Amino acid sequence: MIEELFLNEATGHDIYHLFRVKKLALQIADKEGGDKQLISLIALLHEMDDYKLNILTEEKAREWLEEQGYEKDFIEKVIRNAKNISYSKGKWELLDWEGKIVQDADRLDALGAIGIARVFATSSKLGKPIYDPKKPLDIDASAIHHFYVKLFKLPSLMNTKTGKELAKKRVRYMKAFLKRFFKEWNGDIE
Repeated sequence: MIEELFLNEATGHDIYHLFRVKKLALQIADKEGGDKQLISLIALLHEMDDYKLNILTEEKAREWLEEQGYEKDFIEKVIRNAKNISYSKGKWELLDWEGKIVQDADRLDALGAIGIARVFATSSKLGKPIYDPKKPLDIDASAIHHFYVKLFKLPSLMNTKTGKELAKKRVRYMKAFLKRFFKEWNGDIE
């Protein structure tokens, strides 16, 4: 069910995003500990009730977990963590360690080369331009502005040592991309 729902999503929150977050979260858990079954399910369901997507409701997620035969308490733990991963609407204080690991993995997927691709896909879907040089970089007016408004803040919000280390590397790549972007934007023929 999850794969079918997210297969053709066009903002970078597709099934492949869910798979990458799951894989990253499990790799972080290898170093940091945590219940891998719980981590896997939180990762697969962490985009439920996302206003940008409108794909998976909490009710559908709960039904799917029940169909898989999970116990009620375990389902509640998965749901509570999955619905609080979000940067903008989550209640981070409700996350268990496994939820914090998935949150790091989700944030890591917003950084680096994949993050660059996702920010342009999402901005396009939301009707935002690539860049608006007339607006200050501290407002979310374009894809490029989003790097400064949100993405460059993510390394300081990581929960795990592993997440912090990986985030710093991915942000360095993004800053190199932006340096090149601004050169080309300004007509540098180099």
